[in-house]
Formats: sequence, C-alpha cells, structure tokens
Amino acid sequence: MQKFRLIHYYIVWRNAKDGYEVGNMSEIAVLKFEETWPTNRTVFDKLKKIGFLKKTTRVNSVRFDEAGDMYEIFDRKGIPICRLEGADDTAKCYHMEQTIMYGLMTYASVIDEE
Repeated sequence: MQKFRLIHYYIVWRNAKDGYEVGNMSEIAVLKFEETWPTNRTVFDKLKKIGFLKKTTRVNSVRFDEAGDMYEIFDRKGIPICRLEGADDTAKCYHMEQTIMYGLMTYASVIDEE
C-alpha cells in the first residue's frame, strides 16, 4: 500500500513555447493505492472517482510524467494540472469535494475509509 498527496495547480503562467510555471498550488487530497507504484490508469481512475477529473475525461487526454516518488499530470496541450507525491504512512486519507452554493465555490473535506 502507498499513499500520495494530490497537489492541485491553481494558477499556471506562460505558454508551451516558453514553458509553464506554477504560481499557486495546494494539497487537496491524500489518496491510498494498493500498489506500491500504481499504474497511470489506476491513478487516472482514482482521480475520476474522487471528482478531481470529470467523468467524461478520457485517459488519452492527460499525460503522466513519473519522477522519483512523484507523478506530474498534464493536459493534452502540455499544461500542468497537478502532481501526486509520496506521503508517509501516518497521513490520513481524505479528499476535498467541490460544491457551488449561492454562486460561490466551496470545498468540504471528506475523510476516506482506511
């Protein structure tokens, strides 16, 4: 079993020619995988399950780069979306659920079953 922190990139600057720079990011989940090093498809399915990716997103519309204990995920244009980085065993599993109330976007923490 392996746990990963999901870091969402909120603000990304620049373009494909000059390269991208992440301006703002935040941890929005700690996810548990049965495998020590999950496959790209397993990561993709988990991100859809928790609602981070839309249900209609196809696996070929994102690209995974693996480096050390980290996955970085890009859209098909090469824009960075998020990363998963290794978390220690003591990290509690959770994810943030996005809702819109009265026209405002809010997030609620949901503790996942261990």
